[in-house]
Amino acid sequence: MVITPKDLFVLLDGELARLRISWTELRRRVGRSGKALLRHRARKRPNPSAEIFFAALKKLGLTLSGYESHTEFCEELERRRDELGLTSRQVARRVGAIASTTAWRALAGVTIPRLRTLLILAAALGVTPELLKRKGRAAAAKPAPRRHPTPEPAPELAPRAEFLKALVAFIPLAQRFAVGEGGGHDARTVDAPRARDGPDPPAHVTW
Repeated sequence: MVITPKDLFVLLDGELARLRISWTELRRRVGRSGKALLRHRARKRPNPSAEIFFAALKKLGLTLSGYESHTEFCEELERRRDELGLTSRQVARRVGAIASTTAWRALAGVTIPRLRTLLILAAALGVTPELLKRKGRAAAAKPAPRRHPTPEPAPELAPRAEFLKALVAFIPLAQRFAVGEGGGHDARTVDAPRARDGPDPPAHVTW
C-alpha cells in the first residue's frame, strides 16, 4: 500500500488537534511553509514540496520516520537502493508512476522532489515511513541512587607500631605488680645481704 500525501495531511490534522493548534496558528508559526501547507490542504489531491512539508514538521517538533529534512530521507532511500542493487530506472519501473530521470534526480539530491514523488520512491524501495514521529520522546533518565562513600579499611599496623602498642598496654600491668597488685605478691622491703665479693648492694631493695 502506497502512502499518499493526503494520508499525511490526515495524520497532521490529528496531530494538530492533539497539540491544540489550529491551521491558522500553524500558518502563523511556520510562516511560508505553513501558508503553502494550508493552501495544499484545501485541495483534493495535496502535493506540496517535500522541503516545505519537512520544514513545517520540524517547527512542530515532528519528523517523518525520524528524519528532519527531505535530504536525510532521500539519502536513506539512496542507501536502500544501493543495498538492493537497483538502478534509478529499475526503481521507477517498479511503480511506473514516475520517470526514471525524476527518480534519479530526487535520489541524488539534484532536485527537491514533491511529497508524492518521495512517497512513491519509498514504496518502490520497500520503505514504509513511520509517520510523524515525535522528537525527544526519550524517557527522562532516572536519577542515580545516592551512594554513600564506602569507608576505606584501616591500614595494617607495621610491626614496629604493633610492638609499641603492646608495650603501652603492658605499662599499667607492670605498675600494678610494682605496687603489689599482681599475682598475690605483697611488696616488701628487705635488707639486702652483703655479698662476699663485689661491690656493696644498695641498702634496700624492693621485691
